[in-house]
Amino acid sequence: MEDLQGAQIIIQYGHHKVHHGDMFTISDVDTSVDIAAPKYWRVHTSAVKEVHVEVKVSASNAAVAYIYETPTVSTAGSALALVNRNRRSLKLLGATAFYDTTVSADGTLLEVQRVGTGQGQQGMNTGERGEEFVFDLNKDYIFKVVVGANGTSVEIHINLYEV
Repeated sequence: MEDLQGAQIIIQYGHHKVHHGDMFTISDVDTSVDIAAPKYWRVHTSAVKEVHVEVKVSASNAAVAYIYETPTVSTAGSALALVNRNRRSLKLLGATAFYDTTVSADGTLLEVQRVGTGQGQQGMNTGERGEEFVFDLNKDYIFKVVVGANGTSVEIHINLYEV
């Protein structure tokens, strides 16, 4: 309800999650990804709450973006900040995120899309149509980008919340 007029206001669910301090963002850019070394990001989910995820991936040259479930992780990678989109909220997320994770096996493929220039779209975008993933409890998920030219700039932007 709107405070002044008492009118009912309808907002998108993601917007609601932001206002309640439950929506978090992970973002990262690697300005020089090479053909021989795909870029990896990883999210490890909480053991008690499922994670709802929308992801955007873009690249400066033609590339392919993948999402995998339960990869075999060799090295964890470096921690990424999970930023609460409501800057007044003190809530924290149970999931964790990393960049430059090393994997020996990618796991189960969930989605693949061409991204970058010449692909007819800016990049992978599961959130534009309201199509999020719901990730399982206590699992690893990787976002992998394979580029078609050395020195490709690659960007990832993930919005997530737990239920």
